Amino acid sequence: MKFSRNDVKSGVVALACFLIYGILVGTARQSSLLFIASIARFNIDREQASFAFVLFYATRNAFGPLIGYLGAKFGIKTVITCGSFMSSIAVFLCFFAENIIAITILWGLIFGK
Repeated sequence: MKFSRNDVKSGVVALACFLIYGILVGTARQSSLLFIASIARFNIDREQASFAFVLFYATRNAFGPLIGYLGAKFGIKTVITCGSFMSSIAVFLCFFAENIIAITILWGLIFGK
């Protein structure tokens, strides 16, 4: 069986969508593990540990309309590229965070946007 060029492109797009969706859902699903790890790592109570993750979900949902507007104004490719870059930097800097305030800002606000 021979595949046409469009079949191969469709397969690549489907695989890319699968991987991107897996990464997006994976970060949301790992919040419970990160919650427990942040309690142990920073020696804080549950309320302080949960704030970064609550802020993450609230920011992600609140910025939806703004991101849609920016996508219409500047193009969806530009907005996705900028957002991916900012999110990658925020997650990278979380590795070096020494307190829960830094995690809350990086994970909750910058990664959550």
